[in-house]
Amino acid sequence: SINEVDALPRTAWKDNRLVFDGQTLEEIIEVLEPWYDVEITVEDADLLAKDFKLSRDNPQLSVVLQELGFAGDFEYRIQGKEVILF
Repeated sequence: SINEVDALPRTAWKDNRLVFDGQTLEEIIEVLEPWYDVEITVEDADLLAKDFKLSRDNPQLSVVLQELGFAGDFEYRIQGKEVILF
């Protein structure tokens, strides 16, 4: 069978673009950690199941976290290569 898919979320990285369209925070963290070379810890496990939509060109980590935090009602702290979401 042939299915139509939106390839943008899977290919945007080559243009230095982050695109999330309904991914959970857990899935987003799997992308963000290697992208920014950080380790992300989530203090509230319920956050991991929340879905997010975000599209940014050449984004700074703090901008991505600020927008995700606003949408998901959480805060973050960056300490060197460690990021804590709470």
